[in-house]
Amino acid sequence: MAFRFPRCKAQGGVVSDSLFADQLRAIFLPETKTTFQFRQVTARHALPADEFPFHFDSPGSPEWNIARSYPGMSGSIWVEEQSGDLQRVETKATSIIPELPLESFKSEMNYREVPIPDLGNLLLPINGKVEVCLRPGVCFRNELSFHDCQKFEGVVRIVPNP
Repeated sequence: MAFRFPRCKAQGGVVSDSLFADQLRAIFLPETKTTFQFRQVTARHALPADEFPFHFDSPGSPEWNIARSYPGMSGSIWVEEQSGDLQRVETKATSIIPELPLESFKSEMNYREVPIPDLGNLLLPINGKVEVCLRPGVCFRNELSFHDCQKFEGVVRIVPNP
Protein backbone atom coordinates (compact mmCIF):
# COMPACT_ATOMS: atom_id res chain seq x y z
CA MET A 1 0.00 0.00 0.00
CA ALA A 2 1.41 3.37 -0.89
CA PHE A 3 0.12 6.70 0.36
CA ARG A 4 0.93 10.03 -1.24
CA PHE A 5 0.68 13.14 0.86
CA PRO A 6 -0.31 16.53 -0.55
CA ARG A 7 2.34 19.23 -0.73
CA CYS A 8 -0.19 21.99 -0.17
CA LYS A 9 -2.43 22.22 2.90
CA ALA A 10 -5.30 23.46 0.76
CA GLN A 11 -5.50 20.08 -0.99
CA GLY A 12 -5.91 18.14 2.25
CA GLY A 13 -6.56 14.45 2.64
CA VAL A 14 -4.60 11.34 1.82
CA VAL A 15 -4.58 9.53 -1.50
CA SER A 16 -4.23 5.76 -1.37
CA ASP A 17 -3.11 3.76 -4.36
CA SER A 18 -4.85 0.59 -3.16
CA LEU A 19 -6.02 0.63 0.44
CA PHE A 20 -8.35 -2.37 0.44
CA ALA A 21 -6.56 -5.04 -1.54
CA ASP A 22 -3.02 -4.31 -0.34
CA GLN A 23 -4.03 -4.03 3.29
CA LEU A 24 -5.88 -7.36 3.24
CA ARG A 25 -3.09 -8.97 1.22
CA ALA A 26 -0.49 -7.79 3.79
CA ILE A 27 -2.52 -9.40 6.59
CA PHE A 28 -2.60 -12.78 4.81
CA LEU A 29 0.87 -12.81 3.20
CA PRO A 30 2.95 -15.70 4.56
CA GLU A 31 5.96 -13.32 4.82
CA THR A 32 4.22 -11.15 7.43
CA LYS A 33 3.74 -14.16 9.75
CA THR A 34 0.46 -12.74 11.01
CA THR A 35 -0.86 -14.24 14.22
CA PHE A 36 -4.62 -14.56 14.65
CA GLN A 37 -6.84 -15.15 17.65
CA PHE A 38 -10.50 -16.03 17.84
CA ARG A 39 -12.86 -13.91 19.89
CA GLN A 40 -16.38 -14.77 21.02
CA VAL A 41 -19.14 -14.37 18.45
CA THR A 42 -20.55 -10.83 18.44
CA ALA A 43 -23.56 -9.35 16.67
CA ARG A 44 -22.65 -6.84 13.97
CA HIS A 45 -25.53 -5.28 12.08
CA ALA A 46 -27.94 -7.89 13.48
CA LEU A 47 -25.86 -10.76 12.07
CA PRO A 48 -23.68 -13.01 14.24
CA ALA A 49 -20.03 -12.43 13.36
CA ASP A 50 -16.77 -13.98 14.49
CA GLU A 51 -13.97 -11.58 15.39
CA PHE A 52 -10.35 -12.41 14.60
CA PRO A 53 -7.84 -10.06 16.25
CA PHE A 54 -4.49 -10.17 14.43
CA HIS A 55 -0.96 -8.81 14.62
CA PHE A 56 2.22 -8.84 12.56
CA ASP A 57 5.55 -7.11 13.01
CA SER A 58 7.11 -4.95 10.33
CA PRO A 59 7.53 -6.98 7.14
CA GLY A 60 10.06 -4.46 5.78
CA SER A 61 8.69 -4.87 2.27
CA PRO A 62 6.87 -2.70 -0.28
CA GLU A 63 3.78 -4.91 0.15
CA TRP A 64 2.80 -2.81 3.18
CA ASN A 65 4.21 0.68 3.49
CA ILE A 66 2.94 4.05 4.59
CA ALA A 67 4.87 7.25 3.95
CA ARG A 68 8.02 5.25 3.06
CA SER A 69 7.94 3.38 6.37
CA TYR A 70 7.23 -0.31 6.94
CA PRO A 71 5.27 -0.61 10.18
CA GLY A 72 3.73 -3.68 11.71
CA MET A 73 -0.05 -3.92 11.92
CA SER A 74 -2.63 -5.01 14.45
CA GLY A 75 -6.40 -4.97 14.37
CA SER A 76 -9.45 -7.16 13.92
CA ILE A 77 -11.33 -8.82 11.11
CA TRP A 78 -15.05 -9.59 11.48
CA VAL A 79 -16.52 -12.43 9.43
CA GLU A 80 -20.24 -13.18 9.25
CA GLU A 81 -20.79 -16.52 10.94
CA GLN A 82 -23.23 -18.10 8.44
CA SER A 83 -21.84 -16.99 5.07
CA GLY A 84 -18.19 -16.43 5.95
CA ASP A 85 -18.41 -13.00 4.31
CA LEU A 86 -16.06 -10.27 5.42
CA GLN A 87 -17.94 -7.61 7.41
CA ARG A 88 -15.31 -5.26 8.82
CA VAL A 89 -11.56 -4.72 9.00
CA GLU A 90 -9.94 -2.45 11.58
CA THR A 91 -6.20 -1.81 11.43
CA LYS A 92 -3.58 0.17 13.31
CA ALA A 93 0.10 0.60 12.46
CA THR A 94 2.50 -0.73 15.11
CA SER A 95 6.29 -0.80 15.53
CA ILE A 96 6.68 2.60 13.88
CA ILE A 97 10.33 3.68 13.64
CA PRO A 98 10.67 7.16 15.26
CA GLU A 99 13.09 8.46 12.58
CA LEU A 100 10.51 8.06 9.81
CA PRO A 101 7.72 10.54 8.98
CA LEU A 102 4.81 8.30 10.07
CA GLU A 103 3.45 8.95 13.57
CA SER A 104 0.25 6.86 13.45
CA PHE A 105 -2.13 5.12 11.06
CA LYS A 106 -5.64 3.75 11.72
CA SER A 107 -8.34 2.52 9.38
CA GLU A 108 -11.82 1.02 9.60
CA MET A 109 -13.58 -0.48 6.60
CA ASN A 110 -17.07 -2.03 6.45
CA TYR A 111 -18.04 -4.54 3.76
CA ARG A 112 -21.43 -5.75 2.49
CA GLU A 113 -22.88 -7.53 -0.49
CA VAL A 114 -23.78 -4.87 -3.04
CA PRO A 115 -26.15 -5.53 -5.95
CA ILE A 116 -24.67 -4.43 -9.28
CA PRO A 117 -26.86 -4.62 -12.40
CA ASP A 118 -25.71 -7.32 -14.86
CA LEU A 119 -23.26 -8.75 -12.28
CA GLY A 120 -25.32 -9.80 -9.27
CA ASN A 121 -24.23 -9.28 -5.66
CA LEU A 122 -20.56 -8.60 -4.93
CA LEU A 123 -18.84 -8.23 -1.56
CA LEU A 124 -17.44 -4.67 -1.58
CA PRO A 125 -16.35 -1.97 0.85
CA ILE A 126 -19.28 0.33 1.61
CA ASN A 127 -17.79 2.87 4.03
CA GLY A 128 -14.86 3.50 6.30
CA LYS A 129 -12.38 5.90 7.87
CA VAL A 130 -8.64 6.37 7.48
CA GLU A 131 -6.52 8.52 9.77
CA VAL A 132 -2.83 9.13 9.11
CA CYS A 133 -0.61 11.33 11.29
CA LEU A 134 2.85 12.45 10.23
CA ARG A 135 5.55 13.94 12.41
CA PRO A 136 5.28 16.54 13.90
CA GLY A 137 1.56 15.93 14.49
CA VAL A 138 0.09 16.75 11.08
CA CYS A 139 -2.95 14.48 10.66
CA PHE A 140 -5.25 13.64 7.78
CA ARG A 141 -8.61 11.93 8.20
CA ASN A 142 -10.69 10.64 5.33
CA GLU A 143 -14.25 9.36 5.69
CA LEU A 144 -15.07 7.07 2.80
CA SER A 145 -18.44 6.16 1.35
CA PHE A 146 -19.04 3.94 -1.67
CA HIS A 147 -22.35 3.77 -3.52
CA ASP A 148 -23.92 3.53 -6.97
CA CYS A 149 -21.46 0.83 -8.09
CA GLN A 150 -21.77 -0.09 -11.75
CA LYS A 151 -20.40 -2.62 -14.16
CA PHE A 152 -17.64 -1.25 -16.37
CA GLU A 153 -16.95 -2.95 -19.65
CA GLY A 154 -14.60 -2.12 -22.47
CA VAL A 155 -12.94 -3.51 -25.56
CA VAL A 156 -9.17 -3.31 -25.88
CA ARG A 157 -7.10 -3.79 -28.98
CA ILE A 158 -3.32 -4.08 -28.69
CA VAL A 159 -1.50 -2.67 -31.67
CA PRO A 160 2.16 -3.67 -32.03
CA ASN A 161 4.63 -0.81 -32.16
CA PRO A 162 6.57 -1.12 -35.46
